[in-house]
Amino acid sequence: MNRKAVLTLGTTVALASLGIGAAQAQQYYPVPQPPTAQPAGCPQRGILQNGTPGNDTINGTALSDVIFGRAGNDRINGLAGNDCLFGEAGVDRITAADGNDLALGADGNDIITGGLGDDTLLGEAGNDRLDGGGARDRLSGGTGSDKVTGGSGNDTLTGASGNDRLTGDSGNDRIDGGAGNDRLSGVSGNDRITGGSGNDTLLGGANPDNLSGGSGNDAINSRDGRRDTVTCGTGRDRVTADRIDRVSRNCERVTRR
Repeated sequence: MNRKAVLTLGTTVALASLGIGAAQAQQYYPVPQPPTAQPAGCPQRGILQNGTPGNDTINGTALSDVIFGRAGNDRINGLAGNDCLFGEAGVDRITAADGNDLALGADGNDIITGGLGDDTLLGEAGNDRLDGGGARDRLSGGTGSDKVTGGSGNDTLTGASGNDRLTGDSGNDRIDGGAGNDRLSGVSGNDRITGGSGNDTLLGGANPDNLSGGSGNDAINSRDGRRDTVTCGTGRDRVTADRIDRVSRNCERVTRR
């Protein structure tokens, strides 16, 4: 690959001149505006690939890719580089792989998997499954009842609406269930877990955590042998805690062991 190539703004460049094979012979385009607000880190220029109304398999390159699946049940693989991957309509499977990537499912019950970089994974509509993988990721299930796992690294998980299942896994995570009756688990790390509205279940994990139930009738379990901080909010809440935990007075039913 020719890493010294100069790409001039407003022009297109054949990928063959960059050392990319004929099977990947797209062109280098300015990136169009994505379906939602473009977050920081999405490349302003990239190798643009568009799917069809059918069920497509689209593979990225070692450079920065921008891939639109369009309609259909698509498989999109970002591969290396900092990519922007959009499933759009249909039930899509998106794999970000290496690099700091943005992956957005849009409509459908999508499966979105991050990789080794700091990824942003957005499920949008539908009952989605998101897994951040390694590094420091930002994951949001969007509308629908989603299953979101942070993976390793210090991640931020948001459920939005729907009855979601959010699991921080390893790392110091921030978990917010949003609306709906959610199940929120910190696992390991020093986590900050917020239930939001709805009747939520909060599970701290193996390190000192901060758990806040929010509104609704919540069940909070902070028993892990470490000193956690528990706040309940409105509703009639149930807390199972260690004797060393700090539990606020607005928690109605508290069992210490």
